[in-house]
Amino acid sequence: MYDVTRMMKRTLSDYQSSMKRHFEFYNSNDDIKAVKKKPYRNVSTEDWTILCEYFVTPEFQVIYMYIYFYNNLFHYLNIY
Repeated sequence: MYDVTRMMKRTLSDYQSSMKRHFEFYNSNDDIKAVKKKPYRNVSTEDWTILCEYFVTPEFQVIYMYIYFYNNLFHYLNIY
């Protein structure tokens, strides 16, 4: 059961990271209106708008940097 839970967490994490990368790709000029017009696959326009607004909040930036740092640390130390 532990392996299934771990796999599901990893899948969710990968999906969230893909959405963030999609957002960053289209937000290259800091034009959030343009990004909102290009939702990520299988995400409704309303949900994508909420996510875009969340991605630019300072709270999310802190969380994202924390996760990014620890994922890279674990990868470097081969803890995964």
